[in-house]
Amino acid sequence: MRKLKMIIPLFFLLLTTQVVYAQVDSCVLKETVQMKDQIWMTKNLDVTTFQNGDTILHAPSFESWVAAGKKGIPAWCYYNNDSILGKQLGKIYNWYAANDKRELAPVGWKVPNFDEVNVFLDFIGRDPYSADRLASREWTATGGVDLYGFRAKPAGSRSISYNLYSISDTVKDFVGLDWGVGYWMKGPYTKEEGYALLLNMQEAGAHIYGKKKTDGLYIRCIKKE
Repeated sequence: MRKLKMIIPLFFLLLTTQVVYAQVDSCVLKETVQMKDQIWMTKNLDVTTFQNGDTILHAPSFESWVAAGKKGIPAWCYYNNDSILGKQLGKIYNWYAANDKRELAPVGWKVPNFDEVNVFLDFIGRDPYSADRLASREWTATGGVDLYGFRAKPAGSRSISYNLYSISDTVKDFVGLDWGVGYWMKGPYTKEEGYALLLNMQEAGAHIYGKKKTDGLYIRCIKKE
């Protein structure tokens, strides 16, 4: 009887909760959210290996990041190489990591493609306030309302494309913290650029842009159908 009493409250808890969970990397549970017919992770990806166990290169310095990009080698880093900040924001990846055939998304998940992100944007709306509806409430610069529970944070990016004129430890390659964030998408935009979903306070709304494959952005996975 005591065992039954414990099961019943748990049963009702499962019925009433709106949160969906997915098993990600070392059995860590991450929250997800359903956006119409799509299920998205509500946290940026934070893995160091591909699905087959191969290690993704850690490239913290400007030199090592640029070298990896020039050779088309998948790489990751933390924003400003700050591991404590990385625990909050997840990892930054280059385009080659996001699009490698070994797949860095957990099994059952994937990096969204152009068509899937367009479905996502159609659902949230393409007006100037679309980014506000995705932004977490802590993202005060955008007036974030987090309408759907997507929890986008102003996590910045690693923008190598503006610093190729110089190889120096003083180059400011980490930019955008507190005012913007970008997520890689599957597929190339041009030979040198890949598709990305960008949210920032300088250009209203959420938009798809072409970003240099050598730049560093975050990844939000979508559940496979």
